[in-house]
Amino acid sequence: MDRASGLCIGCLRTIKEIGAWRTMTMAEKRATVAACAERAKNVAPRGKDGAPLEPLPNR
Repeated sequence: MDRASGLCIGCLRTIKEIGAWRTMTMAEKRATVAACAERAKNVAPRGKDGAPLEPLPNR
């Protein structure tokens, strides 16, 4: 979890969303995934250690 944003560094869900996942309806899960996709547009990718990932080299 990233302390500053309150989001998981892997899936970009909040603690509340992660905790509620098992009891969410399919529609709620889809809405959560859509929210995570929107969050991903504004968050730099991070590794397991929480450090920003280096961009991939052009191939």
